[in-house]
Amino acid sequence: MRLFIIFLAIVTFASATPRILEGESSPPTSLFAATTPVQTELPSNLPATKDEWLQHIRSAKTSLDLAFFYASDCGPDGDIDPETPTALTEVIASLITAAKDRVAIRMIADSGFERTYPALLARLQSTEGVEVRTLNMKALAGGVMHAKYMIADRKSFYAGSANFDWRSLEHIQELGLSVVIESVGIAMTDVFEMDWYLSGGGERGSCPEPKGSWPLVGNTTLYIPAGSTTGETIVVTPVFSPKDLLPHQDSWDLPHILARIDGAQERLWIQVMTFRMNGWNGEEFTALQAAILGAAERGVDVRILVADWGKRKGTIEGLQKLSARDDIQVRMITVPEHTTGHIPFGRVIHAKYMVVDSDKAWVGSSNWEKNYFYESRNVGFLLDGASAVRTLADFYTANWTSPYSYVVDPEATYVVPAFGERD
Repeated sequence: MRLFIIFLAIVTFASATPRILEGESSPPTSLFAATTPVQTELPSNLPATKDEWLQHIRSAKTSLDLAFFYASDCGPDGDIDPETPTALTEVIASLITAAKDRVAIRMIADSGFERTYPALLARLQSTEGVEVRTLNMKALAGGVMHAKYMIADRKSFYAGSANFDWRSLEHIQELGLSVVIESVGIAMTDVFEMDWYLSGGGERGSCPEPKGSWPLVGNTTLYIPAGSTTGETIVVTPVFSPKDLLPHQDSWDLPHILARIDGAQERLWIQVMTFRMNGWNGEEFTALQAAILGAAERGVDVRILVADWGKRKGTIEGLQKLSARDDIQVRMITVPEHTTGHIPFGRVIHAKYMVVDSDKAWVGSSNWEKNYFYESRNVGFLLDGASAVRTLADFYTANWTSPYSYVVDPEATYVVPAFGERD
């Protein structure tokens, strides 16, 4: 039997909280963070993404490493708008303050999306103490730099579905992990250092040596919730994509997600923005579908919840095929428009997670489409522990039963919502 080296990170209020100075805050001690779109009845009992980001930034003593698909406030080309401050405007101000306080800040964004939203990246790059690079993941692996995370002092981190976007803090449902676990922070920093090196022109075959305990699976990290009196631990294992751009192949996320689905006995609840069973080049991608069908045939309670952006041709057909089965339930959510009118690329559920039985879960940044696992940079976590799964199951149930949720009709002809810019 394999021997497991256990790195125990006991996170309590007393041990995790540093000396507090004016303008600072303690690192987060909750496990999850979420964004609830304003003016909705979607679940809102988890700590807010913006507040958790601010805690990481304000508690940083030496370093802040950020990797996000893109960066956009509500001004022209994604810049801030002084006349219309947003939740992200406050986060940006905190970053600039941290840089003035001599916290070394590095940020990676996707090179392709920089052309869409160049202004905020340029603003940050011009700030003393902040260095910004873009990663051409298309050239490296064929996809995009799709991860969304920040790491403070290599131990305190947020990672999940929220982009560095004002809408992700106000108008999009998001979900992520926000916590202090040093061994996980070090492993995530290894991936960041790889991407930082590559974004600076480094050669793929000569990336920096990782400092974490790789392979991660087997080198298990335990997290004890702050204030816990039961002694229960939650096992937190980071996993990544794409397949061939990792410090160790064992940390590739797709095989672990499939193993969890294959092991499901009672419950398999999935929520992602999109679930597509064909690759963008038209090739069939059957791995996730086959595992889900296998779970359904075992009598597992299989539920799939997606955003209404999935009504697009090439995506809706697969969802309707699954919904036509008696042993799988498929629903969509349409988030109502804000009272101010249409918000381009907002008002959508964007969280990505999976609940398996009573004690296993996955939370990450990948939509369930082939290129996210094989071509794009993503970060996720395998979770083991009943209390974490209860929290996610409650979150899922609130979405599933919300007034915005409806069954995908196998026979319907759906109209794709105009979720982008409108004339």
